[in-house]
Order: sequence, then structure tokens, then C-alpha cells
Amino acid sequence: MATSKLQQVINTIKGRQLPLSELRGYLTHPSPLIRANAIEVFGEHLHEDDALVDEAVAFAKDPDHSFRLMGPITVAHVAVLALLSSRSAAAHRAGVALVNHWQESDRQDLLSFLKSEGIELNA
Repeated sequence: MATSKLQQVINTIKGRQLPLSELRGYLTHPSPLIRANAIEVFGEHLHEDDALVDEAVAFAKDPDHSFRLMGPITVAHVAVLALLSSRSAAAHRAGVALVNHWQESDRQDLLSFLKSEGIELNA
């Protein structure tokens, strides 16, 4: 069975061999699945430069990333997870701030997703 073009792109992103500039390009891809995978890998670079933290925060706040991937989980939720999972203290602080100010109607879904990923906050 042939691998779909979408899956090929996801595999390329998940291979973690892309230069940051190319990975960044996938953050605006038309497919929410591509964007979700890209922000997950992008999060692994947040410790390299605090400016990347600002990009991840902006990504999480962007209404275009409220697309539901599965059940209540959104692309933005994956961005918050990336921030909270980072080795960067600045990224972690930014993730906590996002959770604390998250839209109330979606906040419990975000907290449940984070908990399912092993992150519990007293938010």
C-alpha cells in the first residue's frame, strides 16, 4: 500500500531531521494534522532561543489552531503541551500562563488533555 502524501510529510516532520526554517514552514500548512505534528517537533527546539517560545505562544493563541484533531483535542492544545514539555523554563512559564488564561469553555478539555499526557497543573 502506498503511503499518502500527507503521511509522507508527517513522517518527514517526525524524522526530526528538518532544519528549523523548514519545520517552521509547516506551522502554517493548510492541514491541521501537519501543523500539529510540526508544533510538537518545534517544541523540542524551544530551549534554543526564547524567541521560539514567543512563536509557540502565538501559535497556541491563533484561532486557526482551534481545529479539533480528535475528540476535544485541538491543534492549540498540542502547542500548549509542547511549551509545558520543553526543557526551557521560559517555555514552561509561558505554557502555565496560557493555561491560566485559557478560554473557559475549552479550559477543562485542555487540562484533561495535558493530564492524559502526564502533565498536571494546579490551574
